[in-house]
This record gives sequence, structure tokens and C-alpha cells, in this order.
Amino acid sequence: MEYQPSSIQVDYLGQQLHLPFFGGTTNASIAFADMDKDGDLDCYLGSSNGNICHLINEGNLNSPIFRLSEIIIDTFYTDHVCSPAVCDIDNDNDNDLFIADWDNWAAWYFNNTGGISTPQFSYITDSLEGISYNSNLDFKDMDNDGDYDLVIGNDYGQIHYLRNDGTPEQYNFTVVTQNLVGDVGSDAAPALVDIDGDEDLDLFVGTGEEGVYTSFGGIRYFENIGTPEVYNFQPITNSYFDIDCGWTSNPCLVDIDNDSDLDLFIGGALGNLSYYENTGTLESPAFTFRYENYPGIAPAAFMAPAFADLDADGDYDLLHGWLSISDQAKLAYYSNVGDANNPQFELITYDLIPVNDTYRIGLSLCDLDSDGDLDLLIGKHDGTMDLYWNTGDSVQFRFNSLVSGFSDIDVGNEAQPLFYDIDEDNDYDLFLGYYANVSDNPGIFFYNNIGDEINPIYVYVTNYWEGITARSFKSAPFLADIDDDGDSDLFLGSESGGVQFYRNLLYNNAVQNPSILQPSSYTLQPCYPNPFNPTTTITFTLDRALPVKLAAYNQLGQQVLTIINNQVVPGDYKFIWDAGSLTSGIYYISLETQGQKQTQKVILLK
Repeated sequence: MEYQPSSIQVDYLGQQLHLPFFGGTTNASIAFADMDKDGDLDCYLGSSNGNICHLINEGNLNSPIFRLSEIIIDTFYTDHVCSPAVCDIDNDNDNDLFIADWDNWAAWYFNNTGGISTPQFSYITDSLEGISYNSNLDFKDMDNDGDYDLVIGNDYGQIHYLRNDGTPEQYNFTVVTQNLVGDVGSDAAPALVDIDGDEDLDLFVGTGEEGVYTSFGGIRYFENIGTPEVYNFQPITNSYFDIDCGWTSNPCLVDIDNDSDLDLFIGGALGNLSYYENTGTLESPAFTFRYENYPGIAPAAFMAPAFADLDADGDYDLLHGWLSISDQAKLAYYSNVGDANNPQFELITYDLIPVNDTYRIGLSLCDLDSDGDLDLLIGKHDGTMDLYWNTGDSVQFRFNSLVSGFSDIDVGNEAQPLFYDIDEDNDYDLFLGYYANVSDNPGIFFYNNIGDEINPIYVYVTNYWEGITARSFKSAPFLADIDDDGDSDLFLGSESGGVQFYRNLLYNNAVQNPSILQPSSYTLQPCYPNPFNPTTTITFTLDRALPVKLAAYNQLGQQVLTIINNQVVPGDYKFIWDAGSLTSGIYYISLETQGQKQTQKVILLK
């Protein structure tokens, strides 16, 4: 396996975004402008050593090719971290250069005395209008009066707005506010642009809050709901280029709309179940934000979702953990009363089973004993887990057989379990996220199942699986083949509310996550009578033509009878099994097709 951090296109509220990347210098800061008026954007690149480099675009607007021209400002002026900004501040038809000097808390102004084709920058001042703030600058006409105003961020998360009360030829800045949109945390880097095409300027703010909003620092978006003349910035999201549910993300992927690709749900601490529809393709997923809270699902604190076809009706139902106002962990159950194409969730109960915990929980569904129904594993606040065996069947579940302290596993704090057959040996291995101390970055616990599909035995392997870590206190793993290349990719939730994505580059693993098993195209009914002596009736239903294997196995996993092993047309089937030649004991009736399997446990008593 080789999991590498990667990205999936996220379409946030319908706006698709693609960004170029530049590297090669420490603390790089970039400004784009058409310096030579040739119709494409050139680049100015600041760094931590005080240099400002000019990169000429020798391509075009659609296919840029950047070539380093020269270092136009060197350490003669400053040897600290600097961020460039470009605008024609004196209205002479060429672009002038400004530099925010982070360490000296200075705003430098260099006038372009060379012109368009051969810019030459002459030092004017290192205290532009008495400004002594660090971080980034941006010049835009905030009040639509024809001249450039200035916004500038500082290290403490504040954004200052200075209105130009002069003229397009001679600036005269007046401080309007030192806190344009409130405190954004630290290292505020503002940028203004009309992102939604409504002819007023919206605001983006980069922050230095690594591990609080995203792994790379939050990029906040404020929509201007005012006018071009009078701004009114409304906060929309703290992580524009990433998925962020606000606090404590629990990701879950499932094909909820039955279009053959995986959609994304994120449960959050604030009670929301966010939904991102996969509007891309099987090979190239693209998530489009649809709902902050999925229709029909009531808000519930610290939501941890798991989808599965719990009643064998061909669509996905929902279980989710949540935390009551009395700090008691609960388990809610929603039945899908719609269908596979048009899900409609109906609340059955907020309190499905007694959960022995007083804080937030995680959960995973899996047919752990291969008896044809899904069992439930709940991760607890103390780092241990409780297993609830399903004593019902695939049509009517009953989680009423509790095994406390599952496999004696303890990950320390807030266990977040996930069953997944990562080694393709037909049994489910166990992954566990957890909550670490605030000074640590949690990894992922991995326990290999060295037992089998009927009798699992879990052995600790590592608590830093693949060397992957979450960036903020808690890890919540979910594995799924998101790009249809036959292996499992990783989505990792965190305490910060963001979701990290790691693409699997090497390992071919076509086994599905048991939590996202496709809705049944067949149903193996409970055998009757059970216990039996010596005959029992086996029935199953098939809603489409499929290759089917129906067989019986003993407790050692040895096949003792093959009933069907060929292509079968749709219909209802009934077989009578005479086990008179076998000894008393436990046997398993298994129905397999297309990589899926349902199993019924039967007892022969003579």
C-alpha cells in the first residue's frame, strides 16, 4: 500500500475551483498581474529572505508558462518574510509594487518608473501612510469610487480597511476599521474578488490556523451581500477549498442516490449531517455541496453515521450515534421509507439500544460472524468498544447480545471503529481512529484479523497505519474505492471538522467496506425449522439473473454440501436439506453472488 495525500475536486455551492501550485521557496507569497499588458497574468513571488522575484508569463491566458525574469527587489531593502501586491496606485497606466514586510511590520511602496514593457521600481517609502501591520495586502476599489482602497491583515487575525479619500492619481488613505470581519485567528491574508459575478467584491481570508480548520491553514470565505458601494460581508465557510463541517468530522461514503458512485456524508459535533453529492464519474469523483443537514435527519450533537440495508428492502437505512443534553450517548435509527433512487428517511427511534457511555461514540456495521446479518460495534469515550451481536436476521435486526470490551482493545480515548477487509482474505480487519492529547497528531490503529469470517481474532499491528496522521487531535477513518481503480482510498475525519483524503497508489483491493454494501439483489431467508432433525427448509429470493452458489459449511469452514453453483434466473427458491448423514452441531448455509454473501446459522440436533 502507498497512501499519499491527494485532492478531489470539491464544488462548493456550485462554484468549481482549480488552483495552480508554486514551490521552491520558504513562506512563498504570490501576486498576479498583467505587468506587460499582453493579455495574460504575470507573477510576483515573495519569500522569507526578502527577495521578490518576477516571473514572466510567456504562454497565454489559457496555458500559462512562467519564466523567472529577475530578482527585482533584494535584501538591500529587507531580509524578512515579505508578501507582494500590485496595482496602478498613481493611475499612470503601469503597475506599481507594494510589499508587506511581516517581520518589520512595514508596508513598502515602490513606484514603477520604467513603464509597461520594462518595469523599474523606485523606493518611495517603507511606511505607507503610517501603516505598520504585517501579513498580506490587497488593493481594490471597495467603495466603487474609481480609486484603489486597501485591506491589510496582521499576525493577530485582524483585517484593517483603509479607504482612499484621495484621487486615482494621488492616494490618501483613511483608516475605516481595524477589524473588517472580526478576528480570524492568526496570520490574516485578505484577498478581494467578485467570485459570484454580482458586481461587488467578496472577501477571502487565508489564516495560519493549521490543524484548526484544515491541514494547511483555513481559507475563509465571506460573501458580500451589500452593494458595490457599501460592503456587507457575510461569513459562509471557514474552509473554502476544503470540506469542513465545523467541529469533529465523521465521514461516511455511500451510493445514496443509486447512480453507481459514492456520495459523501459528514457527521459533525454541531448536530449536522452534511451531504456532498458525487457529481463526477466513477474514475473522477467531484463532490458538490447539497445540504448542511440532509433532509429528514434531525440535528443531533456529535453525529457519527453508518449506512446499511438493515431490512433487506434494497435501499440504505441509517444508524447514527449522538450525544444527548444530559451527556448520555444514544443510538438513533432511521428507516428508508423511499427507495434506492429516492431515499426518504423516517425516524424510528432516538434510542435504539442502551449505550453504556457518557460521551460521543463511533460505530461500524459488519457481518462479523457471516450469518447473513449485520452486527454492530460501538467505539466508546474510554477507548474501548462494545459489540452488539445481531440475533435477528437480514430482514429484522435485533442488537441485543452485548459483548463488553470487544477483543480487550483499548485505544485510550474516543474509539472510532471501522471494519474493512484490507488484505482480501475474506475476513474483516479492524481500523480505529481515536482522540489524542492536544500536543499530538493521532494516527490510525490497525488490528489484523488472523481468524476467519466466522471466528475473528484481532491482533495489534500498529497505531500509525501507513504513517498517516490526522492534523487535529482526533482521527476518524473511512475506507472506500472512490476512483474505481480496485483499491481502497482513505478519508480521514478530524476534530477540526475537515476531511483529509489519501489516494491509494499501489494496493489493489476490490473488497467493499461492509458499511457500504450494495442494497440486496437477493435475500436468504431464515431456515426452518431451526434447530432441526434431520431436515430443514432453505429459501431465498433473487430479483435479477445472477451467478449463485448456495452451499452448507461446518464449523471448521469445510463445505459439506453444494446445492446450487450456476446462473440462476429471478424468482423464489425453496430447498429441503436432509442432513441425516451428518453429526449434530452448528452448520452455516451460505448464499454467494457477485462478491457478496449472506449466511444463516443452523443447528442440527439428533
